[in-house]
Amino acid sequence: MSSSITELDHFLIYAPYRTDEGIQQRRSAVIQEHLERIQRLAESKTLKVGGPLMDPESIASEEKRAVASCMIIVTPSYDAARKLIEEDPYYIGEVWDKEKLEITPFVFFKSFLD
Repeated sequence: MSSSITELDHFLIYAPYRTDEGIQQRRSAVIQEHLERIQRLAESKTLKVGGPLMDPESIASEEKRAVASCMIIVTPSYDAARKLIEEDPYYIGEVWDKEKLEITPFVFFKSFLD
């Protein structure tokens, strides 16, 4: 099992959803396109892991509620990571809150996935 640390080419993306009144309609309008893009990113190994973050208060209820997207991506630079996020249908479609979106360099410890 390898225990090496990779270069700083991994980025943790935290993309909270907007909370305004039209969010559910906007998300529904672009979710299929977003998921197809996510699938392509996973197949190309650009996306390491990702998914929705859930509202903890909704876990016990019948209706689970996602409040953000979270993912780890591999790109050659911060600028490339930002460009990749800005091209996503959730970004373009005003699903993600652009002011709260975070892109953080992430040191990926490979042994957890070996």
